[in-house]
This record gives sequence, structure tokens and C-alpha cells, in this order.
Amino acid sequence: MEKMKNSFKKKGYGLYIHIPFCAKKCNYCAFNVSIVNSIPEKRYLSKLITELKFYHKKEWKTVYIGGGTPNLLSNDFYLELFKHIDILKTEEITIELNPEFVTKKQIEFYKLLGINRFSLGIQTFNENGLNIMGRNHDNNMAFKALEILKDENYSFDLIYGYPAQTLNNLLFDLKKIKEISPKHLSIYNLSYEEGAFFYKWKNSGKIKPLKEELEVEMYDLINEKMGEIGLKRYEISNFSKESYESKHNMLYWTSYPYIGIGVGAHSYYFEEGNIIRSEKEKKLKNYLKFDIGHLEKKNILSKKEYVFDRFYSEMRKLYIDLDDFLLHTDIDLLNIIKSSSKYKLIKNLIDFKNNQIVFTDLGIINSNSVFDVFYDIIESEL
Repeated sequence: MEKMKNSFKKKGYGLYIHIPFCAKKCNYCAFNVSIVNSIPEKRYLSKLITELKFYHKKEWKTVYIGGGTPNLLSNDFYLELFKHIDILKTEEITIELNPEFVTKKQIEFYKLLGINRFSLGIQTFNENGLNIMGRNHDNNMAFKALEILKDENYSFDLIYGYPAQTLNNLLFDLKKIKEISPKHLSIYNLSYEEGAFFYKWKNSGKIKPLKEELEVEMYDLINEKMGEIGLKRYEISNFSKESYESKHNMLYWTSYPYIGIGVGAHSYYFEEGNIIRSEKEKKLKNYLKFDIGHLEKKNILSKKEYVFDRFYSEMRKLYIDLDDFLLHTDIDLLNIIKSSSKYKLIKNLIDFKNNQIVFTDLGIINSNSVFDVFYDIIESEL
């Protein structure tokens, strides 16, 4: 485990704060969210503060407040929360926003707290698409929020491949993106995940997924237009202008340690000779009730799990440095992949150049196939 231990000799941690509350659940969402008539702000705040006090000796490199709908909560909630977050050496603090709740006054308040990056959940500029996905905002709300954020360090999300979407719908979204010219953009191909309404509706035949050929055509169109817009892909689903990459998310994709607080939040860190992946209590009522010692479910990673975990995380940024991977895992990627009988299954999906393993264009859209094959390879190698 010594090489794995060395992987965590890095200064600082990422801090993720999960805010689970939403006004409604979107049809594609499988995240840990809570739709409640009355948000237990004070009780949830108290538990987050308890967690922050538990981790008070850690230095936060980045902070990310995600959800759920973080900007659904009051300013008083965040004013009190930030009293317990030492942001003196923090490089980036991000908060996720839903357009319908964004106001100029709210953004100015967040900036006073030290928040310096905003992530706006737009998903599409097509009104019918917003209805299909069950979003709680319309285009007027989206454009108003974008106007408020235009001079800030902000990103927004887009989803493609949703039921009934057409190429013309996507072209309209891409046209709007070009007009807005954001510094950062996340574009996700819709996935049907268990726990989402879409997952249930697909299985019952209520909705039909798009044909794979159309999704590939959409993917190619996105690639073509991103160059025109001036955004460069730096992760499977993320594009940015130079120096505007998400610093917090890059921690995930470079196997950097981070701590998650809040209901269902995940962490990744080194402890007593072991590498830990953990998850906080998933159910809100239990999270609020349990003491700090019973909130976290820990999984000590085996060598196999660590190697795959590192491959999966780092390959999301489209490449892995072979020497760095060897240094931290003792695994010669070039040798084990090329010597495997399964290499032929992904030969067109990856390439080896400049001492790196990289995704081909075909590999990016079929990344899950690469991850599945590599998992099988390390199962047989270790």
C-alpha cells in the first residue's frame, strides 16, 4: 500500500457540501434529493456544522456546494455555515444554482461570503425540452439568471439525448451557447439511471430513448460547434476557455483527496494506512438523527479497487500519464492492456501516444466500454 499512500501526500482537501432540498424532482434526476413541504434548515445546518467541526484541522483547497438546489436555502443559512469554513487558502468556491431562484442581490451576497464560481442548471433552451425533463424554470428565468451572471465566473449545464429531442433542438441550444459565449460549459448525454422517473418510464414503455445513431450524430455536432464557440474539451462532459476549468472537479479527476459532508455525500481520503471511499447516511431523517460517529459508511479499497478507481477517475480527463500511473500503482498500463486478449475490444477506442493512454473520439462517446474492459483486465491481472 506504500505507493497508494504516496498518492495522498498532497496539501489540502476538496470539500463538497451536499444540499439535498429541491422544490421538485426533475424527471432525469437520480441524485439524493429531498422534496419536502418545509425545509428543516436549522436542523440541517446544525448537522453540517457538526461535521465541519469534526474536520476542522483540514485545509480546504476547493469548496463545492452542490445539490439538490443550494440557492433554494436562505442567506442566513449560508452566513452561519461559512462561519465554520476556513477559506483563507481556498482557491475556488462554487455553488450550484437553479435559474428560477437567482437574483442579483443573492449573487452579491454569495460573493461577500467568498463564493467565486457559479454553476447554473439550465439543461436546454428548448421550452418543450424543459417540460419533458420536468424542469421548474422557463427560458425567461434562464436568460434573466444569465444576465445577472454575465460578468461572473460561471458555468452552465446542458443535457442532450433526452426523449423526443431532435437535431434542430440541439442546434438551437448550440446557437444560444454561441451567443452567450460562456467561459465554461458542462454537456451531459442523458443517462437512464435507477431512481429517476425517466428510468421507470423507459422500462414501462411510457417514453422511448433516442436511437443510438442520432445520439452519435448529436455528439459529433457538439464537438464541431464547441470549436467554433471557443470552448475546449478537458473532460468527457466538460468544456472551457483557457484557465476556466473547474478546479474542484479536477480534484476528482486527478485522484485528489476530498471530504463530503451532508446527507449521502461521498469522500475519498487516506487514513491509517488505507485508502477510503465513504458515503454519509443517505436518508435525511437518519442523517439528522444519527451522531457523528454513525454518519459515515467506509469502504477500504483493495489494490484492485484502487487501481480501477484511479483509472476510471483519471481517464475522465481524456488521458492518463503512463509513468505517473506506474509510480502510484506499480501497474504498467501499456503492457497489461496490450497483452490482454480483450484489447481488441477497445483498440479503436483508445490510443497510446506521448507516453499517455488517450481516448479516441469514438472512445469518448463509448467510454463506459473502455471502463468495463479495463475492469475485466485488472480482475485477471491482480
